[in-house]
Amino acid sequence: SRLIFVRDWDVDIVGQWERAGNDMAILSTYNTNLEEDDIDQATGKNTRFERPVLCDASFEGDGARGRMRLRHPKWRQPYVSAPGKVGMAHSPQLQPFWSSEFAFSRGHFVLAVPYDPWLPIVEQDDEEISMAVRAFTYGYDFYAPERLISFQVEDPVDFFEGNATSFPGKQSSSLDRLFGLVGMNPEIDSTSWDHRDEELYGVGKVREASKFFTLFGIHVKERVAEQKLCDFVTSGHMQSIFIKNLRADGMGIDYSEIHFRFHELIRIHDFG
Repeated sequence: SRLIFVRDWDVDIVGQWERAGNDMAILSTYNTNLEEDDIDQATGKNTRFERPVLCDASFEGDGARGRMRLRHPKWRQPYVSAPGKVGMAHSPQLQPFWSSEFAFSRGHFVLAVPYDPWLPIVEQDDEEISMAVRAFTYGYDFYAPERLISFQVEDPVDFFEGNATSFPGKQSSSLDRLFGLVGMNPEIDSTSWDHRDEELYGVGKVREASKFFTLFGIHVKERVAEQKLCDFVTSGHMQSIFIKNLRADGMGIDYSEIHFRFHELIRIHDFG
C-alpha cells in the first residue's frame, strides 16, 4: 500500500518518541486509510485526533497441531483519541503489542531483535506476536503514537499466502519454529522444529517471556486470552501503573518491580 505523510512528519515522530522518555520505546500502530479531511490542505498537518491502540488479541484457528494462534487483527483494534487521559497527557501511550505496519524506535531495535529469515510463508499476524514477545524480552516497551504521521492509500495488492501451496509443509514448519522460539507451543516436541540461530532470533535475557503472558492475560497452554484488556489499556490505567517503574536512566520499564496479572474480572475503578 502507498502511504501519504503529513508535513514535517519526521520532526513530529521524533518529538513524540522523545516525550516517552524511554530509550527502549517503540512507537507502533496500524496504518489508517486516508479520509477526505484527515490532512489539512493548507497546512499539511494531521486533523484526525485518533489512532489505533494495539490491545485486542485472541487465539484463533482449529487447534490442529497447536494451531490456535494468538493474533490481534487490525480491524479489531480500537481507535482512541490522545492525549489527555490519565497518566499519558502529551505522551505516547503504553500498549501490549507491536505492528509490522508502523514502528519507530532507536536503531538498536533492529540489531537486537532482527527479523528471522528462517520463517518462509509466515503471515503478518503471526510474526507480529513473535516480534512483540521477543522485543519485550529484550527490554523494549510498545507505545501507540500520540497522533498519526502517515495515512494509507489503498492499492490492489497480491498476498504471498497464495504461493503457500507451491511449498507444501513450509508454513507449518515455520510456525513450529516461530512459536517454539517464544515458548508458545509447549505441546510440540522441541526437537521437531528448526533451532538454527536460536540465540539470535529467539528471546532475550532482560525479561522472561512468561512475564509478557502473565501481564496481559495470555494463557499459552489453554490457548485462551483474557478479554477486556483494551479497557485497561485505553483508559490509561496501564500507563499510570506501569510507567512508575520506568528506570531512572530511561532504559525501559523495570517489570521485576511490577507484580500484576491481568484478568477480565478486574474492575477499572480499582486502579483509580
